[in-house]
Amino acid sequence: MKKLYLFSGLAVLIISTFIFVENLKVNQVHENGTVVKAKIVEMSSSCRGTKNKYIKVSYLDRLYSIRIKTPYCESHQIGDIIDIKRLPGYERVVLPEEPMKNDLLFNIVLIVIGAIVVLVGIRKK
Repeated sequence: MKKLYLFSGLAVLIISTFIFVENLKVNQVHENGTVVKAKIVEMSSSCRGTKNKYIKVSYLDRLYSIRIKTPYCESHQIGDIIDIKRLPGYERVVLPEEPMKNDLLFNIVLIVIGAIVVLVGIRKK
């Protein structure tokens, strides 16, 4: 049982840490990025359901993919010019109204849970 706690706790801790680092990069773009105009060149085939929805936008002859929520999908179409935030040196772009703080908070909670599970595994006999 001790090994189960250690391995599962370490898995949660490592995966959460990698996701946290990626979310920090996205947060940097969100906080320090410049708002630019981009053209929607592709959208998910369906705005309904729980399937991931995305748009692809073109900015300076480069394509970026952005995950979106259903209301955004329903109010935009291919060819629309939209605002995106980008930061030179970063591969990701974000929508200016995209909330970021919840993702970071969720990652911190997962990291803490992983650390607690590892500590419980270490203390188990």
